[in-house]
Amino acid sequence: MLGSEDDGTALSACRGIGRLLASAGCDWHDLAQNITVAADPAAPTPTFRDFEGWKRAWASKPPRSHFTPKQERSQREQATYCRLHDHGRLSPRERAFIRNISAQPHGLTIRQGDWLAAICDRLEQEDRARCQ
Repeated sequence: MLGSEDDGTALSACRGIGRLLASAGCDWHDLAQNITVAADPAAPTPTFRDFEGWKRAWASKPPRSHFTPKQERSQREQATYCRLHDHGRLSPRERAFIRNISAQPHGLTIRQGDWLAAICDRLEQEDRARCQ
């Protein structure tokens, strides 16, 4: 599908691979580092060096985070910002969500990450508007 002439199909396949990588705690750089190019031009195309490692990552229990360690640090910083700048602006549901982020052992889901970003953005925009 990556080689499809239809841009939508090719992009969809690319995004799917990105989601699979992220669910294993990896990104495109990790994929590139694990591909080797054979020296012999008649040899098969690139292969994974550590296929067993990839299989273990996919089958790992408990599930791995959907985000990179850098993204998880950023999310913890966003949650801290929201806690410190709440000033009664968060709903009880938002406040409970923010408070429980650090207690989640396996990181946030994609939807939770999006919700956290939306809450943090809203508070930051309100703070900037108040300072102007």
